[in-house]
Amino acid sequence: MNEILVRWWIQIVFVIFGATIFGYMGWWTALWEADQTKISFLIISIFVFITGLCGYICVRNDDDILIKNTNYIWFASEAMLTLGMIGTVAGFMFLFGDSFSVLTEILKGSETIDTNALLNIIVDFTNGIGIALTTTLTGLVCSLLTKLQMVIIENGWNYDEVQE
Repeated sequence: MNEILVRWWIQIVFVIFGATIFGYMGWWTALWEADQTKISFLIISIFVFITGLCGYICVRNDDDILIKNTNYIWFASEAMLTLGMIGTVAGFMFLFGDSFSVLTEILKGSETIDTNALLNIIVDFTNGIGIALTTTLTGLVCSLLTKLQMVIIENGWNYDEVQE
């Protein structure tokens, strides 16, 4: 059996096990609720697609397929990081949106403070931080796991045979 495929499969088994544990603990639902932009699920979708492509490369064990797809997989890994950072910026935009202007108006307005408006500001802050942290974490983890797959594939490949 193909040694690269076995190493790749071991990693995938751990990823599936971790995803199952996350589901059991309710983290997928928490992620869905925390990330209002749903960028995290775009990142996860890219990761699943690229993982399938890595598996295809391992199963086929074909030099041409590896050479044609290597750059795309490395690009996808970097794209996951970039999408995580875009989610971070979106989260901070949520966080700092119009909350400060509303807070300034509340504090300037009168001697009584509208508690409902303050609660809405706190909710906006919480949502913004949730988006920023979840997209960043999702991008980092998915990118790292994709890079690990490529290291497994590229280090197991016999490039001397490819160049001859």
